[in-house]
Amino acid sequence: MISLLTSLKPFKGNAIRLQENALRNWRRLDPTIEIIIFGNGEGIAEQAIRFGARYIPEIRGNSKGIPDFAAIVEHAAVNARYDVQVYLNGDILLPSDFISQVKHVPFGQYLVVGQRIDLTQDAVFNHLAVEWNKEIRRSSSAGHAQLHNPAGQDYFVFPRGLWKDLAPLIIGRGAYDNALVAYCLRRKIPVVDATWSIHAIHQWHDYSHVKGANETLGGIDAIANKRVHDIQHSNPDIEDANWRLINDRVVHSGGSRNPVRRLEILLRYRLGLKHISYLCRAITRLAWLGGWLKPRELRLDTIVHE
Repeated sequence: MISLLTSLKPFKGNAIRLQENALRNWRRLDPTIEIIIFGNGEGIAEQAIRFGARYIPEIRGNSKGIPDFAAIVEHAAVNARYDVQVYLNGDILLPSDFISQVKHVPFGQYLVVGQRIDLTQDAVFNHLAVEWNKEIRRSSSAGHAQLHNPAGQDYFVFPRGLWKDLAPLIIGRGAYDNALVAYCLRRKIPVVDATWSIHAIHQWHDYSHVKGANETLGGIDAIANKRVHDIQHSNPDIEDANWRLINDRVVHSGGSRNPVRRLEILLRYRLGLKHISYLCRAITRLAWLGGWLKPRELRLDTIVHE
């Protein structure tokens, strides 16, 4: 079984519906699943009781009370019930086979991530659907669902105690997800791309809970995340994962389909040759600008089948 770790926004406005949907969706995965909610906010204590979740209101974070991922996983390493742990954002919906898919990962240490499926603002999605893929295809056909690019990650599956000596990392702010991939690449921990097998849904929301998207992606906390974890350049993402979970099997992928990018990641994170890797980065950027390099064109209809 698994322990789900999350930090929720205050329960007001549209966040009430989105987070209730998520909690209801997670709870249906299995009656014995553990849900741990970190951080203090309006209405969270009441919802924790309602959905049978453990509530940890006091956790280390920034000056605004946004939790530090390192503090969350430190607590979970000692206090969570299960060895398989998942951190995910409070607007993410998981398919009913999520737990069984995670069991296919054969490694002792690992990080599982995947591209999410974004819903539009006016989408109507049954978050308790049994025929999950059918519901996704229905939304996609109506123009209400599309695959997010590999740069963003919203769920992370890992074993207890993976994040030893992890530097401070403010959740929900720019580059916190990329920093986790970088941590694993530097330590030769397998990073598994589960996009093909775990069809996670991201419910649409605005950024009224912060100053705006710019604050989230480029504010003080985002800058600190990049600086502290030394990922101002060569920011790794899902496409740099060296394994893939496909058809109930984990297969070696080698990372990006661009050989120059693969060399850049090898030099930057596995060999620690940061300055030499910048040459590969410059070549990649020139290839983008010149139109010689195209992004991975993974479409929603190629990963969601009957």
